[in-house]
Amino acid sequence: MGNQSGADGGRSEEPHDIGVVRVARYAETDPWGSGGVALKDGCCPDEPTLVAVWASPADGVAVGRGRDPSRLPDPTASVDVDDPVTVELARYGRRCLARYSTNGTDWHRLGPPLSVPASFRPTVLPFTTGATGTVHIDPLTLRQRARPGDE
Repeated sequence: MGNQSGADGGRSEEPHDIGVVRVARYAETDPWGSGGVALKDGCCPDEPTLVAVWASPADGVAVGRGRDPSRLPDPTASVDVDDPVTVELARYGRRCLARYSTNGTDWHRLGPPLSVPASFRPTVLPFTTGATGTVHIDPLTLRQRARPGDE
């Protein structure tokens, strides 16, 4: 698929929020250890409060959304990829788009865009889970654009 941008994979629209991390390594001895980036919103408990993209031995590269910010959501899409891998999560209005790259040049969309409510006002968070030292990430881009009324 390579070199995609924008909410629909071809437009050059600027995202409202974007997080990009390189998952430099994860240990096969900790299959549930993961590293990635999440958009977390604590605003509306009845709506999704977390959208995340991550890499782990158990899931490969995966994306999902959920209501419990204390654990990763169930994957809605995943692909088997070895580390190192760079993952990106970007919000364009009411849609979040996940992508990954194994070489830093060619980007591949991971599943369809995930919808979020209009009230979604997330914080961009890089994260690791698992035993100490089994996952290493390098945050590359963590950016949020001010929205009208947020200034």
